[in-house]
Amino acid sequence: MKKLVTVFGLILSISFILSSCGGSSSETTTTETEEVTEEASSSDCDQFLKDYEAFADSYIAIVEKMKANPTDMSVMTEYTSMMTKLTEMQSGGQDCTDPEYVTKMSEIAMKITNAAAAI
Repeated sequence: MKKLVTVFGLILSISFILSSCGGSSSETTTTETEEVTEEASSSDCDQFLKDYEAFADSYIAIVEKMKANPTDMSVMTEYTSMMTKLTEMQSGGQDCTDPEYVTKMSEIAMKITNAAAAI
């Protein structure tokens, strides 16, 4: 059961990162409207990274609880809830294609993967 949860978490985390990093190949021109949009997008990406990092910290706490007491079914309920939240968050990072954001998302995903592998 633990291995199944670990594999599921890893697959979900990796698919989240891969789908979030997909960018668009649109041309960028510098107009005032696009600059405002980029600022808003930048702000959205900053918020997304904060939310994703908070998710990662919560996920790691659940993994540690699971490791400490693998028979506690309430932890599995929390885990399932976290995976649902991750699925909901997936669309939030799709526009964050700037290399700085992609790098940070990858670092957070690695943190999650390392925690899942520790089970």
